[in-house]
Amino acid sequence: MIVIISKAVDESTNDVIRHCILNQIPFMRFSEENFVNSVYIQLSSEKIEIKLLIGDSILDFDEITSFWFRKNDLLLFENVKICTELTIDKREICNFISDSELKALKDFLIYSLQKKKTLGNYAVGDGNKLISFSIASEVGLNIPKSIISSDTQFLLQYANSKQIVKPLEDGFYSSSTDEYSYTEYKLLNKEILADKDEFLFPSCLQEYIEKKIELRIFYIDEKIFSMAIFSQLDPKTKLDFRNYNFEKMNRMLPYKLPDLVEDKIILFMKKMELNTGSIDMILTNDNEYVFLEVNPVGQYGMVQYFGNYNLDLEVFNYLAG
Repeated sequence: MIVIISKAVDESTNDVIRHCILNQIPFMRFSEENFVNSVYIQLSSEKIEIKLLIGDSILDFDEITSFWFRKNDLLLFENVKICTELTIDKREICNFISDSELKALKDFLIYSLQKKKTLGNYAVGDGNKLISFSIASEVGLNIPKSIISSDTQFLLQYANSKQIVKPLEDGFYSSSTDEYSYTEYKLLNKEILADKDEFLFPSCLQEYIEKKIELRIFYIDEKIFSMAIFSQLDPKTKLDFRNYNFEKMNRMLPYKLPDLVEDKIILFMKKMELNTGSIDMILTNDNEYVFLEVNPVGQYGMVQYFGNYNLDLEVFNYLAG
């Protein structure tokens, strides 16, 4: 049986599940609509037995062959109300204890799942840009010069050079309201810092690099699938590809990275402890490849479509193999 943690609306997960159905491979999917509502665990010197009730179905961990952490979280006991009839003070204590207990239980369940053949890394989650930059540099990938500071006067020194104001984490998604927001990239100017206090919330500046093309890369089990986006040809998408020009979409094509760059990506992903992920890079006008970020649970539908790759089948074959 293949176990998947994913969002209920994720199309890539749906497409992989279609392969499971066509090939009669049993699967179970955890999502915000499909949570654990009962648990049975037995630990002894002789054996460890784990069974979960999800809806009306029982999941026996002995039957699990592989685990795909796509995105989302493992939700436990969303059907149980805790500490509702206590005073506020006692409710805070009760919530702290119950949260700690549930975290210990969830950590053990994830640990047990990841002892199976696993795609993705729950512990890495959405990743950390600063850590990924550090590791990319260690393996020899070029990275853009970045500055992080909370000192307004220090940041003003860079106002006359081309610097992009970037967040350390991208985007916010609310499953309850089905809303998504992301921070738009902007070039730094003095107006942005005008009237700010001496110290502000830590801000990240990243040098703006003129690019020939943007690259989107999907990585799975040391296999690399790449595509090129000619976003620099359109003023609307030149700085941030996500400012889509729906009237005249950017040209997108399959792309083959040099072997040396692919070798560095493989080493990078191993050091990140990731066997899958979506990577953003650019090719500069000087033909240098520059690493921008890795998303451990990134979308790959665009790479699949414009690169003419069957990535859903690649994921299925890994999980079912």
